[in-house]
Amino acid sequence: MTDGKPSLRAYIERYAAGEIPREEALATIAAWDFETLWNAPAGPPYPDNTRAVLNEARTLGKLTPEDIDEIRTREAQGWQRRVTDGKPSLRAYIERYAAGEIPRAEALATIGAWDFEEEWFDPTHTAPTHQDNTLAVVNQARGLGRLTAEDIEEIRALLLRRGF
Repeated sequence: MTDGKPSLRAYIERYAAGEIPREEALATIAAWDFETLWNAPAGPPYPDNTRAVLNEARTLGKLTPEDIDEIRTREAQGWQRRVTDGKPSLRAYIERYAAGEIPRAEALATIGAWDFEEEWFDPTHTAPTHQDNTLAVVNQARGLGRLTAEDIEEIRALLLRRGF
């Protein structure tokens, strides 16, 4: 993590190691909250969470040219991704964390920085199954035992810092 944000470099490392499926990894990278690189160093390593990390990963063989093309295509198509309205799935991400696939610090920082959607009311749905990427999904995950009370407290602290 860098400055409380998940690390793009570490995420790409996990993808290159085969820990994250290609489809999910490329969707997540395409949706990454990249930081602006004002004064780029002459060469790697570049500051984390910048687009320069993508070039670094390509140079190091951690992303293929096809991966880079797919990431750029997804960005150009309005960030089309694989779940609700083309966004990555918060529910799926929490399930991966609960299964032990994602380290706790990284998962909580990612959830705390998630691009949450506004919840809309649908009387035919009594559980938040009709929408993904809402705070109700976080609450449901706690009820299902996928997040602990301690996890929720850390996520709340991160959200408070964001102004939620």
